[in-house]
Amino acid sequence: AVPVVAIQAGLGRVVVAGELRVLASNLAHFVTAMALVALVTATATGTWVRRPRPGDPQPASPRFRTTLWWTLGVTAALLLAGVYVRVSGASLAFLDWPLMDGRVVPDVGEPAAAASFTHRVLALAGLALGTLLAVQARGAGRGLRALAWTAFGLLVAQAILGGLTVLTRLSPAAVAGHVTGSSLAWATLVALAATLARSTPPR
Repeated sequence: AVPVVAIQAGLGRVVVAGELRVLASNLAHFVTAMALVALVTATATGTWVRRPRPGDPQPASPRFRTTLWWTLGVTAALLLAGVYVRVSGASLAFLDWPLMDGRVVPDVGEPAAAASFTHRVLALAGLALGTLLAVQARGAGRGLRALAWTAFGLLVAQAILGGLTVLTRLSPAAVAGHVTGSSLAWATLVALAATLARSTPPR
């Protein structure tokens, strides 16, 4: 994580010099930030979770593992799409929520509309996967259940805050909450993956 901090600082200088509007530098800055969050979260998780012994039961089912990785992947794509929407100025491509111009599937002929629609579809997919993850956590260990339900709650809050950013026309409080919620949801999912990996007994 230490060299990532240095890289992040350098990218921050590039972003500021570009007046926060250059897509490539913003994406790189955000990806590095989320990588740093993941590294620190995984390290912190490793200091708390006990290593299992051979013969200990599996902490979760194979279905739970598969759903977790899908949720992580979709959430990562959702975060990247969110950065693109913000930097490209597509945040208010649709002024209503959860519908888009009063429709479930809007006209996406314009790049801003396509970006905003993609972001909302990914948010819906992430929320559906987070719900499935929480349901499948019933047979997992207590710590995994707690993290799975926390991730689900954060994904729900994130969706609501995303709607508020549109309905309030990008009010600072809603935008700040949306960004904070996305970081917390990502960190919780990484902690869940790290906990599952560390608590899986060796073969």
